[in-house]
Amino acid sequence: MRNVAGWPKYKCHKVVQAVKIGNMQKERRPGGAIYVIPADEGVPQFSISQEFFDKHNPEIGGYIVVYADGYESYSPAEVFEAGYTRLPDADKPNVPDEPVKVDDAVESKLKRFDKAVKFCREFLAKHLGGDCEVCIRATVRDGVLHIEPSTEE
Repeated sequence: MRNVAGWPKYKCHKVVQAVKIGNMQKERRPGGAIYVIPADEGVPQFSISQEFFDKHNPEIGGYIVVYADGYESYSPAEVFEAGYTRLPDADKPNVPDEPVKVDDAVESKLKRFDKAVKFCREFLAKHLGGDCEVCIRATVRDGVLHIEPSTEE
């Protein structure tokens, strides 16, 4: 079975490991291996056999796919990208490299949301008595506003 350590993971109705082909180089000797240079940074190059190449006819930009049972295949980029969504890398935090910049419109909505949360807390405190134990946190991640329960005050 091929060593797929470091390859990104993708999910369709099943989880596979796959790597996008950035480039390919063929050994000059007859029957030589064909080396795949992945488009993903940090994924080492690897070889495919002439038999795999002849059977699947992989192209730059497409994906070499390894299924859970070890079966290896090739998928054109359009087909693969339409059917699979990349999963977060387990060894890398899912945090943007740069702080997310919030435009004025989103900032305005966050301020209105904060006022609404304050109103809800005051309403619940007044009608339930005491402090509200359910808190809400609004954050912006990957340019998307996330509203979620929070245990923080």
